[in-house]
Amino acid sequence: MSKYKQVFFCGRGFFDIMVADHIEKIASPFLKARGKINFPLVFHLHQPIAQFEHVFHEAFEKSYLPLLLALERHPKTKAAFHITGPLIEWLVENKIEYIEKIRKLVKKNQLELISGGYYEPILAMIPDDDKIQQITMLNDKIKELFDFQAKGLWLAERAWEPHLPSVLAEARIEYVFIDDNHVKTAGIEPPHIHHTFVTEDQGSKVIVFPINEEIRYLIPWKPIDQTIRYLQSQLDPNDSSLVITSIDDAEKLGLWPAGKRTTFDICYGEGHTGYPLIDEWFGLVEALPWIRSLTPKEYNKEFSPKGIIYLPSTSYDKMGIWVLPAQLRKQAERLIHLAKQGKIVSANYDNLSPQVKKFVKGGFWRQFLVKYPESNRMHKRMYWTRSLLEEAITNNMLSKDSWSKLRNQILAAQCNDAYWHGQFGGVYYVFMRTAIYRHLLTVHSSLWELGILQPSLWIERDFDYDGNNELIYDDGKYFIVLSPHEGGSIIEIDDLISKTNILNVLTRQEESYHDPELAPVDLWTKTAFRDFSLAKTKLSRYMQNPKQIGESVDYVDTYEWIAEEKSVRMKGFTRSRKHAIEKRVTIKNGKIALEYAVPRTRIAFHTEIPIMLDDAQSAIQIHANNENYSLGLKPVQIITREMTFSCSNPRQPRIRITTSQSVQFSFCSLSPWVLEESSATFSYQGILVVITFPNVGTEVDITLEVLRT
Repeated sequence: MSKYKQVFFCGRGFFDIMVADHIEKIASPFLKARGKINFPLVFHLHQPIAQFEHVFHEAFEKSYLPLLLALERHPKTKAAFHITGPLIEWLVENKIEYIEKIRKLVKKNQLELISGGYYEPILAMIPDDDKIQQITMLNDKIKELFDFQAKGLWLAERAWEPHLPSVLAEARIEYVFIDDNHVKTAGIEPPHIHHTFVTEDQGSKVIVFPINEEIRYLIPWKPIDQTIRYLQSQLDPNDSSLVITSIDDAEKLGLWPAGKRTTFDICYGEGHTGYPLIDEWFGLVEALPWIRSLTPKEYNKEFSPKGIIYLPSTSYDKMGIWVLPAQLRKQAERLIHLAKQGKIVSANYDNLSPQVKKFVKGGFWRQFLVKYPESNRMHKRMYWTRSLLEEAITNNMLSKDSWSKLRNQILAAQCNDAYWHGQFGGVYYVFMRTAIYRHLLTVHSSLWELGILQPSLWIERDFDYDGNNELIYDDGKYFIVLSPHEGGSIIEIDDLISKTNILNVLTRQEESYHDPELAPVDLWTKTAFRDFSLAKTKLSRYMQNPKQIGESVDYVDTYEWIAEEKSVRMKGFTRSRKHAIEKRVTIKNGKIALEYAVPRTRIAFHTEIPIMLDDAQSAIQIHANNENYSLGLKPVQIITREMTFSCSNPRQPRIRITTSQSVQFSFCSLSPWVLEESSATFSYQGILVVITFPNVGTEVDITLEVLRT
């Protein structure tokens, strides 16, 4: 029996001899390699807040459990796990035996645990105090469950900004994982990149581990011998400190589609060769003497960093492309595609692919808050709610226990998944956006219930940080943000009783993967009571795809306003300067009332109201004229004075819209095309309601009411 097989049999009982023979066969050509590669394996396990229960179970069965069992089968393979707070909580509640298995591997020094933000925030986009609190929470949870003091940090989406070292040092983090692409931007190339480095901010330092990009794209997509061949090509017999860090999402190793099968089939089934890839991978780590399996903590303890480095603000390579506007993203993706094909060359290089990729950076993560205004509003609503809480504790109006519980709601609302979109749904997932607002509105409504807040009626503030002031109304039942410079529209209506933002819709905008002939695109961000007219085109065409008729739309861009004690008066001219509209917004008797003075024209004027009810499109119920209507992509038009919207979700309120005279109501679903797991499909994001005013020049009152019973 070979030495390798003896390792597997020792103390473990039966082991499939065919798998052992297969691994020996793969290892044979690589046994005589000279040098040493230190090879930390790190796995990132994450589920966001409000994730569906069935997703937790599927991820556990197809990813988290088989990965841990593979480590148990390969006791000489060391690894590190980063498990985010929401997933840890689920495991403790539902799979405590999994926690016990991790604890045993940690105690054996086979597994290291990595810290990070508890709710997986983008650290750079939240206040420094919250950064430290998020990290401390996960550190404390790791210590409590596993009796382990985490020193390393998983950086969500590898979104690095130069000020982070001072914060990480204060949180007692010694090393952080970033993409090797980050390091390449500082001019460091292989083989020098295969080391750790130190960076600092304001005299505080942290060690950076470059994550190897090559391996990330090899595993699990290619046969394992290609990974081993790559590692062998990086050997330097004169440098025993070489480190190649492999980091992957655990979900990638089990849940992702892979052609006609899934990565579960590749990793734990027949793989590429008839054997599970994970067993091949871990087995080769143990079988090849020049691969040294160790944890990041062990490497950091044994080897010093190669020197100081300063990194630019960046995230992983695809993220920088995804954040770009659609047309620029197409250009960048095309450039990289040509580079990979070897079609971009010069006299100095045979193939410029690596050089082009290194310098094509794309955009900056925070720009997602510009690309998706809805993301920015969630983010700035977090700021606003946080400021209310901070003021309460500063003025000694909250007990420490209440403050701690409410602050945790703020931290949960910082979970990054709902704030951006790349290869998966992200900001397009209604349930994620709904969860963000529920956490924030829980804090806001609690402060009212505790008697801490007082009514604020139409105060002027730059709510969304765009350089223009909004008008904010807060009476304990409604929190409303009115934006004169966005068509005099209401950009947020929070029902503090049901903890629902009923304007939590998503604008249909162009994405780089869209078919421009099919994908609907809006002309403006969807907000309530945006006023416009159409020339020589049907309203139904506008509702289905506004961009197709763009020039025929005349609308009011900015309203002049006067705030009174309980109302706001506004007047604005359409872009053509042909027409003026006056309207007044008042909150009375639990209703949002708008009084319109509509111009006398041959062309009808309209105002639109987007509504979000968090449920399946098929479950939305629309009632008018004693009849029920279903919601679809094609607009439905009826004449009425009252319309009610509801759904099957008991946590969602009903919405009623009434008018002072019979008008035409039109409604359809807001359903942009979104990429989800490599295919684009229509995704329900809300209800678009358009009210058409009589074109005889008159006054029309519109009332929107949240019905909570």
